[in-house]
Amino acid sequence: MKIKLVYDKDNRKKEVSATVTNATNNTVTEKTLIANTESNNRKTISKINKFAKGIKGLTKSTLGLGLASEEVIKERRSICDTCVHRDNKSCSICGCFIIPKTRVASEECPKGYWGSSNVESNKRSGGCGCGKN
Repeated sequence: MKIKLVYDKDNRKKEVSATVTNATNNTVTEKTLIANTESNNRKTISKINKFAKGIKGLTKSTLGLGLASEEVIKERRSICDTCVHRDNKSCSICGCFIIPKTRVASEECPKGYWGSSNVESNKRSGGCGCGKN
């Protein structure tokens, strides 16, 4: 890594540049480093927001707050059961556990396949809507 700082005669920073050589000996510029850092920060914030939303939904489900009707829960689960995005007990898109997520009335499928307002329309269309059922 090389960092270059240039100051003028009044000791004010005049120029800053940084270059880094990655594992394949390619030079990565300061601009690239900043862009990558900003991208990583956005990803981290997104993960934190997903985690916070997941904790909220899991808490509601565990405490029995704001639950959907049994009919809605069964319909949501049947949609998830046939969905290609189901990964054992969780959704591979949002990472939520399916059983608690389907219990909470305010929750929605991240792909829009079900929600408190569209469970009936999904029943008529058959499956999760991914087209692979």
